[in-house]
Amino acid sequence: MRVQTRYAGEALPTEVVVLRFDDRRKSRLRTRLVNGEELVLALPRGGVLRHGALLEGEDGRIIRVDAALEEVSRVAAEDPWLLARAAYHL
Repeated sequence: MRVQTRYAGEALPTEVVVLRFDDRRKSRLRTRLVNGEELVLALPRGGVLRHGALLEGEDGRIIRVDAALEEVSRVAAEDPWLLARAAYHL
């Protein structure tokens, strides 16, 4: 299935794709739907697919984008200034 447009209507999605953040930033991507079917994204450049975004396949099917579970880091510091400096350098 090929996808070139986002969907702005009110229809319910019939398919689901789960993507990591790095993949949701890409405008060109080859991946698979949850059901195993191949999916090719060819979206306009410059956007990020958010969790829950809807896409429309060339065949008219609506696809929901789910964010994949990913590991995150948690950083804490007693001094807010040191925390801000560390965040700036990341």
